[in-house]
Amino acid sequence: MHFTSQEIFLFIVLVPVLIFIGKKIRGSTAAEKSASVAAEKLPPEIRRKFAQGFYREGGQALLAVFAENSEAQVVCELLLDRGIYARVEGGVQVIVHAREFAAAGALLAEHRRIAAGDDAGWQRRICPQCGSDMLSYQKFHPSALILLLGAPFLPVKTGRWICLACGHKWKENNQKG
Repeated sequence: MHFTSQEIFLFIVLVPVLIFIGKKIRGSTAAEKSASVAAEKLPPEIRRKFAQGFYREGGQALLAVFAENSEAQVVCELLLDRGIYARVEGGVQVIVHAREFAAAGALLAEHRRIAAGDDAGWQRRICPQCGSDMLSYQKFHPSALILLLGAPFLPVKTGRWICLACGHKWKENNQKG
């Protein structure tokens, strides 16, 4: 198949022009859009630090490596909620800025202590029937909502635990309502 000189000229000139026009019409590239969306999701305190140039000096530090991506994401979100910029790389590595490494390490230690159940104010509960830890605490009885239809709202406190695995329901005497 042979092309004429006009066809070659049109291809060489018009294709780059059309690509340029397309980028202008579409606006930013997908990478730029994802970066701006990620920046919008950051808490205001971290956005302020970026704007002030807090993260320009110093390097990055590997805070921890986890066995699963989900645990790395939980720790990353915890740090972001506390005003420490963190990101997950490689699915299991949590990276923080070197300036915030000590504070991030302290939060990680607190998270691990609570997750292990070593916190004095926290007690791990399990279902007495099946041993599952997938529990829900029901503060008010569902029938209390029926009172809305014909009577003033009079909440009926139950203060009971419900096992989401087997459906077993029980009360504990030392529960705060």
